[in-house]
Amino acid sequence: MASDGLEVMKVAARRPDIVLLEAWPRYPPVRRAVNGLRKRFGRDISIVAMSAVPASEAKVRVGAFAFLQKPFDIEALRWLLTIALG
Repeated sequence: MASDGLEVMKVAARRPDIVLLEAWPRYPPVRRAVNGLRKRFGRDISIVAMSAVPASEAKVRVGAFAFLQKPFDIEALRWLLTIALG
């Protein structure tokens, strides 16, 4: 588990099954972390962004596979995990 977008690159020694990411769309390290993960593990890595910022802004700016608007229902998270993990 990483506490910020820069640390995620240090702890991701192997390809994660899924990445749950707090998305602050105007915070450059988040986008760098997403780009770094995709470069290291492939463009098909599943990244789910979570934020209180509206979905259209956060998902597009961060480049996530899916988005959860905070506060979210645990069933919504389970549903996304099921889809992402196949």
